[in-house]
Amino acid sequence: MIQEHIDIIYEIIDANDYPRKDVLLPIVSRWKDGDFSRVDKDHNTIWKLQGGTIGKAYGIMSEEEERWFVIKNFKEDVLTVWLEENK
Repeated sequence: MIQEHIDIIYEIIDANDYPRKDVLLPIVSRWKDGDFSRVDKDHNTIWKLQGGTIGKAYGIMSEEEERWFVIKNFKEDVLTVWLEENK
């Protein structure tokens, strides 16, 4: 996720009365502050809230693994922003 999207998601959750806002806002607050140390657990929390059955996270990618994932899977505009933010 790029910072712009995290900021937008934070604003949307903060400004509205979402079910489980008490769970979602702390997660997005960590991301907003650049703390992704629990991103696998955060993903699984959100995944469970949405009734997930496929796609459970079992760890966090290394920076190199993430870089290759982004290069392989995202459009050029997202890739350009992400690479700029992660120099």
